[in-house]
Amino acid sequence: CNHNSIQQRERGAPFVSGLPKDLHKLAGEYKKKFWDNKNNHRNLLAHWQANLPIQTLEDWKILNNKRIVELPGGKELLNYYPSAFAAASYLFSHSDQSGHYWDHEEHIKEFFSTLIREKRMYSPLEWSLLSPQDFADAGGKGLLNRGSIYSLLCKTYPEVDWSRCRPALDPTFWKTVQNQRQFLDFVADYFSLMRKEELMTTAKTEIQRLGGEQLLKMYPNRMEMLRTCYPELLWPNIDSPRQWADSNLHLKFVEYVEKVTGVQKVEDWRKIKRDELIRLGGGPLMRRYGNIYEMLKHVYGNEIVSDVLQVRRRLPPGSRKQKQIIFEYLCDSLAFKNMEDWYSLTKKDMYACGPKFYNILGKPSDFIPQMFPKYKWDFYRFLRSHPFWTSDFGHHMNLMYSMQSYANLRDPTEFTKLNEKDFKQHNGKRCFLHYHSYLHLILSVYPFRKYDILTRAPPVFWKDRSNMETLVFSFLKEFDVRSKFQICILPKGLYKRQPGFKTLLQQHGTWSAVVQILFPRFKWNEDFFDDSDDKEYNTKYLQCFMKHLVSVNPKSKITAMTDYYLDCTQETIPFYFPSFNIAVVYHKEQFYHSEGCAKQLSFEERLKLDEAKRKRYLQHGIRLVIIPFWDPITLKSFRSRLIVAKGGDLDEALSISTRDDFPLPNLSLHDRIR
Repeated sequence: CNHNSIQQRERGAPFVSGLPKDLHKLAGEYKKKFWDNKNNHRNLLAHWQANLPIQTLEDWKILNNKRIVELPGGKELLNYYPSAFAAASYLFSHSDQSGHYWDHEEHIKEFFSTLIREKRMYSPLEWSLLSPQDFADAGGKGLLNRGSIYSLLCKTYPEVDWSRCRPALDPTFWKTVQNQRQFLDFVADYFSLMRKEELMTTAKTEIQRLGGEQLLKMYPNRMEMLRTCYPELLWPNIDSPRQWADSNLHLKFVEYVEKVTGVQKVEDWRKIKRDELIRLGGGPLMRRYGNIYEMLKHVYGNEIVSDVLQVRRRLPPGSRKQKQIIFEYLCDSLAFKNMEDWYSLTKKDMYACGPKFYNILGKPSDFIPQMFPKYKWDFYRFLRSHPFWTSDFGHHMNLMYSMQSYANLRDPTEFTKLNEKDFKQHNGKRCFLHYHSYLHLILSVYPFRKYDILTRAPPVFWKDRSNMETLVFSFLKEFDVRSKFQICILPKGLYKRQPGFKTLLQQHGTWSAVVQILFPRFKWNEDFFDDSDDKEYNTKYLQCFMKHLVSVNPKSKITAMTDYYLDCTQETIPFYFPSFNIAVVYHKEQFYHSEGCAKQLSFEERLKLDEAKRKRYLQHGIRLVIIPFWDPITLKSFRSRLIVAKGGDLDEALSISTRDDFPLPNLSLHDRIR
């Protein structure tokens, strides 16, 4: 690839030069005959590759669908493949000329799996929010030619019940009135409506969220839709909000409410509550008159007296006018200069201004956006109670999106550049109480970005001990590391491959330094740590065990050497006591295999092999202690093997025979993690 093409790509300009003239012509037409031959697909990708910095198959991922549309023939290519990477993977690995990419069921299932992860649609009802345009932009344009999204989902995942999302994903569903009525019945049951008439006031966004956007577009207004689907019910003759200006229509609406609710005399209006009247469509009347009494008095005149409805003619508590008066007094008392200051308003502040202010106005997160509708408020920057964060994990996800906007972050991986202290001014900080660390919160919300988040974390991010615990404890738990000795002998090749450990070691230096910070109540000896990759695991464990055995007997002053090379036998001994001429070795399972055969020796043959080796060492004046692979490396096992090697003097020096216990602490990591 040339330098000019790379610069051209960085500027985002589409390239056209470098392609043959005949391909230029086809780029403007791209007739169907051209796309019937898959060799033309391959040639098109080859010409793209010659003008873009693409060397390997993975490099095709740099071309997103927006970039492909700018390339010659890119828009047509998306009719056959979900992305440039999928096209390259398929075309350069299949030589057949027949069939297409979407003819393979595994490709369709792979596309849906990717779409589920990217859009976070884990239940069938969540698919109702997916529009055909969003589906095509994600790479499924070619699939839409093979049927609706609903039919594709049913074929790909037949074990799942997709009936809930069919109204939104199947255009043929709305052809019959029976299906339309079935959907509205579902809406009424979903929102626990007492009557079907309450569908008049159900929010448009709620119906769209359940998949009824196409149904709303089929009718000029809501009332026309309800009259068509429920012809047997009574509906008010109100099709537009402008009709409420006619006062004669108010009487007809009151008569309609009386028929629906069964009101036969004026006293029966006591059973009708304000909220119930609003759900039946009387919201404009309540906003105009304030309460039911004023509405009835205007409709029926002097026939209605206050004693009949047992109400007093005064400003209703919690009315819009009363809230406005109290809110103006609250503004004067608080004297906030910036709109951002309203996020810090608490229940205690409202009680300080007035004992009933909180009861009348309600929560700050509810009334503040109503008082300042033009300002763009962030719902999750208001103070929330602890039950709010425990009720739904979706609040935690939305909090992270709010903090991402609050800190001007472009990607979730940039959260590691910050820490929990940077969000002290964000009222969502109470959510942190539900997590062990700041890292724990990030990984819980973005589990699929774990690798990117940990690899891009800067060294300073690991200054926080709680973040270190989240990373290291999950690593130790994954590999079932439970004891001190296992921690000391972890090979560096193992933990350095884990994401996040590279910058962790840059911050703290060595693995032993990290361990001492995380487990301060244990005593750690630098000599016990051995992170070499070339040694066998049990050999390192044996050396760590022997070092610990010598260290707990400081009065004996025994000298010991590890990886000691014996000239007489020309072998390297894992552990050697020069003053006692005692060597300790570990025999793994392969040692007992017969030469040239994978079959193991019998137990008697193993004992003879060990005895022959001990005699060979004894000829050079060295007593050999052998720990075979079937013996656990424990105090009792070592002592029994020491007796076999006639090492009683070392037994007395180490005081093994007089010890009832041996300080080999087991570290329960699972109890350490909150």
